[in-house]
Amino acid sequence: MLMEILPSITIGVPTYNRAWCLHRFLDAVEQLDYPKNKIRIVFVDNFSDDGTMQMLEEFKERVSDDYEKIIIIPERSNIPQARNTCVKSSMGQYLLFLDSDVIPPPDTAKRMLNVFASNPRAAIVGFPYRCEPSTLAENMYFSKQPRTVHTAMVVGMGCTMIRRGIFDEIGFFDPKYEADEDADLTIRASKSGHIALLDPSRMPLHLTRERLYGFLPEIIGYCRYSFGILAKYHFKILKTHKPRWMRNKVLFYSAMVASIPIAIVGVALGNLILVLPLVLLYGVVFTLHFSRARGMWRLINPILFPLFGMSFAMGIWRELIRWHLRRESS
Repeated sequence: MLMEILPSITIGVPTYNRAWCLHRFLDAVEQLDYPKNKIRIVFVDNFSDDGTMQMLEEFKERVSDDYEKIIIIPERSNIPQARNTCVKSSMGQYLLFLDSDVIPPPDTAKRMLNVFASNPRAAIVGFPYRCEPSTLAENMYFSKQPRTVHTAMVVGMGCTMIRRGIFDEIGFFDPKYEADEDADLTIRASKSGHIALLDPSRMPLHLTRERLYGFLPEIIGYCRYSFGILAKYHFKILKTHKPRWMRNKVLFYSAMVASIPIAIVGVALGNLILVLPLVLLYGVVFTLHFSRARGMWRLINPILFPLFGMSFAMGIWRELIRWHLRRESS
């Protein structure tokens, strides 16, 4: 244990209508291997109507004497606003965000603090979490990720610890994001000279209640998500921060989208020159994902990533058109 003297921490939990899984989450919080008298827990509930508040009150009444403090705040808010309320009600140098449908491993806090101790520039340390059964998109993502602690361009907030002082330096979560508030915070931290780290040695379980599993349903569901929420807020990130990695991603897959109809025309006319751009772009995808993935995913990723990437690019295009039309009408 690198950090011999354990600091006081705050666990921040935004929640809304999670009675179906809250008992498992609260049990996991109780089982965290960390001195309870050094933990403050802040729940921010968006006026749940399924019994979530009652479960939180019962939990507080049962274990409040063990913890430094347990705070339950009913507040009409979106996710970034709820996270900000957790920050404002926190104590200690570190804030551990947990989503109320994510089951953290018992050594979560200690492991994250060790990563902080090993990396003085780190402002954010997260665990990537997986659903059970895992989805196709998740398997594709994890198949090409490093197996050790590594820097990340974006870290989700489902099971993530943040240095409390970073909020005084770069500000709070931006309430205008219904999604991607984690990407916005990570990018702002990076611009200030900090780094965000992912530790894949721990994989919290993300509980799910309703989900389509199967090859085609997952592809269709992911593409619908890319056309909707993902594209909308990625466009906001792109417009606000202009990160090179996201810009290059959009340009690459947009070029692939544009190459498809050109290639179709080329095949119809027997003109191979028109087909060549799509072949070259696909060759880049195949080379990158074949070299980075493991096992069977070396062949699966190059087939599916262009599909997901194209749906992402088309969604971004849609948001660009909407933005242009709004600007023209104003």
